[in-house]
Amino acid sequence: MQSCAPMEGCGLLAGIDDSVREVFLIASQLQSPSRFRMDPTEQLRAFRSMEDRGMELIGIFHSHPADTRAGSAPAEEPSVTDIREAAYPAVHVIWSRREGQWSARGFWIENGRISDVPLYITSSE
Repeated sequence: MQSCAPMEGCGLLAGIDDSVREVFLIASQLQSPSRFRMDPTEQLRAFRSMEDRGMELIGIFHSHPADTRAGSAPAEEPSVTDIREAAYPAVHVIWSRREGQWSARGFWIENGRISDVPLYITSSE
């Protein structure tokens, strides 16, 4: 996500059985430090690639690149806009930066409610 900073970066996580196999970095049309909107052409291309290879959407990710953020939610949690615009039944991963260090948290967002989802990093071997 550092490569997108100071703008929000975004993308899709594809895989099989809740295991991510591929990351699709998607350009944000907004080029904003506080909002993102995935480029629809790139997003459609990613969905077609997933389908062609027998994968499904596992997660959607985006960054909150500022160490601090205006609004009520801490930078590592979904914003009001994130909650309102959540449209897919997938884990939403938010990358945030605190004191220059990046970390990720997962959330399930449904009907305006959020719940934490644990993220596990495993070896592909």
